[in-house]
Amino acid sequence: MGVLTENPRTGEHIVSEAPGTRSREAIIIAESAALLATTVLGAIPGGTATSAAKAGGNTGNGTFVLDATTPILPRAKRGTLTARFTSTTNIRIEDADGYLIADLTIGGTTGNSVTLGEQVKGVFTQGATPFAVGDGFDVIVSKITTAYKKLDPAATDGTQIAAGILYAGVDASEAAAPGVAHVRDCEVNGNLLTWPAAITTAQKDKAIGDLERLGIILRS
Repeated sequence: MGVLTENPRTGEHIVSEAPGTRSREAIIIAESAALLATTVLGAIPGGTATSAAKAGGNTGNGTFVLDATTPILPRAKRGTLTARFTSTTNIRIEDADGYLIADLTIGGTTGNSVTLGEQVKGVFTQGATPFAVGDGFDVIVSKITTAYKKLDPAATDGTQIAAGILYAGVDASEAAAPGVAHVRDCEVNGNLLTWPAAITTAQKDKAIGDLERLGIILRS
């Protein structure tokens, strides 16, 4: 007797959503594969960022240089990220909403450096005159562009972090294609999600945590 297999239906995973269409977002699926509705997605961050010494300038003559290849990292927010030296060797990083996202330590002599890898990527380097308390830099994220692909726990391009759930199937096997995903504030049936075939229990637990941080809650 033959067996019929039905692909997941559009929106089949929905338990509840925020009012209107706040839970959903029009997205771009990067060229990769044909993806089914209910697929757990990761996101490749991109966008535009610039940096400059804080208003009034710095005592130290060191630098902060944004990464030339991937200045925008997952969970970046549009607005101004601030970096302020709380001592010659300690830097406090706050995002555009004023939340603490990192405390970094840098050596206090010429040439010492440390990399910022939260929301944006860049390198602080001490100059001949060390940074002083109150010195700092502002990083302005003026544009965020995000392309989505199937979650890949082994990736390093951002798709290792769960970032949404595909609402309807999308064929991106030959070119990038538009789609719709749940990216915030909703409840979904965890038993109906489409996960990577080889995902481990630990990787799935991490991905569920990633989704919860977006307000996407899995129900049984």
